[in-house]
Amino acid sequence: MSTLDRRSPEANALLKDLNPAAPEVIEALRSILLDAAFELTEGVKWNAPSYALNGDDRITFNFRGKGGIRLVFHCGAKKRAVKPADPLIDERELEWADNERALATFMTVREVNAKREWLQGVIRRWLAAA
Repeated sequence: MSTLDRRSPEANALLKDLNPAAPEVIEALRSILLDAAFELTEGVKWNAPSYALNGDDRITFNFRGKGGIRLVFHCGAKKRAVKPADPLIDERELEWADNERALATFMTVREVNAKREWLQGVIRRWLAAA
C-alpha cells in the first residue's frame, strides 16, 4: 500500500478546508511520517493531522503561530502519573517542552527533504519510547 493510500480522508478534507500555509511542507512531512512506520495511522485530532500507534496519538501537526510547520511529539492526551526524569529520546535538535513532549519545526520543503532520514529516525525512536 502506498503512502498516498494511507492518508486519511478526514485529514485530506481538513487540510483542504484549512488551506494552511506551506502545503508542500505539510505534504512532504505527511509522506515521511507514513513512510517511517507502517503501523502509524493518520487521523485528525486537535484540528490537525495526527498520527497514532495502536490507537494512541503520538505525533500531531501544529499550525498555530508563525514561523514554519511544527510536528509535536507527545504521549497522547492523557497525563502520565509519573513523568520521566529525562527526555524520552536523546535528540538535541528537537525543542523540548518537557521530558515527554517535543517539537520539530520546518520552514521549507528543501529543509524537510534534507532532514528526511534524521526525521524518520526520530519518529521511529519516539514511537518505540512513547
